[in-house]
Amino acid sequence: MPPTTVHFNGGVNLPDTETVMREIATRVPAGVRRIPDGETGNRQNWIWFQLEKFQQTPGLAQEAAVGLHLCYGDYQHHHFKQPESFDLQVRVSNAVVAAAGRTVNWLAFTVPQNRGDGPYFEPLRELSVPVETEVYLALVPYHPAEQEPGTVDEQVRLIDSVLDGREWGICTECGMARAERDEVPELLDLHRQIIGARTP
Repeated sequence: MPPTTVHFNGGVNLPDTETVMREIATRVPAGVRRIPDGETGNRQNWIWFQLEKFQQTPGLAQEAAVGLHLCYGDYQHHHFKQPESFDLQVRVSNAVVAAAGRTVNWLAFTVPQNRGDGPYFEPLRELSVPVETEVYLALVPYHPAEQEPGTVDEQVRLIDSVLDGREWGICTECGMARAERDEVPELLDLHRQIIGARTP
């Protein structure tokens, strides 16, 4: 089953929340499950902002949507370490979902933009999370001009073959907060193009 949904990780480097929502709604009109507000303003440095809020919040309501963004860290949208395969991400996801004691609503997996080889994707066969947990794979490249033509098509084929009919969607590897502002429209357009090319 090819990807038909979109998940947005983290921030979006646009001036304010209204601009983020308008750009997403205009450029990706279908397939978006939830729209972030872009983590603009004082939330641009999301990790520190989040840490402060967690320290002020004693617990998280069961009805609050929670997810896991599996990140290898990046600097200028290049990983500190390139993952060798999905193995570690799958093992972490399976362990977190099993231990959570509540629904984990979504998982977002890292996919280096030039990986199109079967062994990288093979460990996804071992993903054992409930069907209610949405699965998103980072097929939206930060540097599309550096990606070999046909790579996304091959990634989709490989993912479909190992997820065996499970519904899944796409995302970027991290948010768009550190992308240059003039790159954001193209990144949003890529979301629409990737799912649009596969939606009847």
